[in-house]
Amino acid sequence: MAKIKGLIPAKDITAENIVTLLNENRMTARIDDDGDILANVSGTNIIMDIKGPLLRMHAIWSVREGIRRDEVEELVAAVNANAPLVRCSIPKNPLAEGEGYRIWADYQLLRDGDLTTTKLLECIRYFVRWMNQALDEYDIQKILG
Repeated sequence: MAKIKGLIPAKDITAENIVTLLNENRMTARIDDDGDILANVSGTNIIMDIKGPLLRMHAIWSVREGIRRDEVEELVAAVNANAPLVRCSIPKNPLAEGEGYRIWADYQLLRDGDLTTTKLLECIRYFVRWMNQALDEYDIQKILG
């Protein structure tokens, strides 16, 4: 596939092109069987998908065993109050019975217009950087696994 650079028309902001762009910029990415983009950005694993006009980015962090829900809620509230444009939550049910809590973070980028490759990469890096910084800063009780 040709190197992706410059302006990307909205119709070309596809999973395939995002994977190519990430791999060209020292990140690793692939498309899974469901069509989601699985990527590693600065050591953080993220999942991206395209739903209508949105490029959605998600990351999940495990919480150490034995941590109370109110402690997790306190961390999520602090992140949400201080991380602009990023939303953090606790899934209603743990991913697997008995595995404890997870913190779910997401960021959505409107893709109904053209984007530059620089802006797209900045948005992806922003999501990862902000979440990691916020979790580092506000996880004062060290509840993340």
